[in-house]
Amino acid sequence: MILPLRAIACQILFIFLTIAIESTVIHRQLKITKRTSTYYAVSINLICVVIGWVIFFYIFQNLNPANLFKVQTISFIFTGRLIVDFGRDGIEPILVLSLVSVFFVSLFVKCQSLYILQRFKLLPVENLSLYEDVEHTRSERLIRYRVKADQNHAITIGHAISHAIILLILVFMVFLF
Repeated sequence: MILPLRAIACQILFIFLTIAIESTVIHRQLKITKRTSTYYAVSINLICVVIGWVIFFYIFQNLNPANLFKVQTISFIFTGRLIVDFGRDGIEPILVLSLVSVFFVSLFVKCQSLYILQRFKLLPVENLSLYEDVEHTRSERLIRYRVKADQNHAITIGHAISHAIILLILVFMVFLF
């Protein structure tokens, strides 16, 4: 059995980097404790990674073995490079479309997983008291909607920043190594 150690190391690096960035953004945007923001970031990112790898292996398993995308993916995972002049079938548009869809799907998964974890009381809604003090006349449902909207906004900002930094690291890795 061959292990893609480079891919595993990069995944671990990116998880730690993403958790650090997103927990900082969540802490500052939502004005909650660092511990709770770290719990939020760790939970949503681990759920997102697990779901992402399950989807990746499901799609990858159903590809045709002679498919250019499958060959290029295996090459990139094990060597960190795409095969140059392999077929010239235009893998770049597929790669860009895949990256954009991964960005939005992972953002959706993060927002929904935080909401679900809070609904099942697995994660606390720490900043709920801030809204209840200010808005006595509003119903609990509207307060929860506003909390969710603020949380989604904070997750979106952290997600965008972390993906931008990961993209820069990947560009440096491609050009330097």
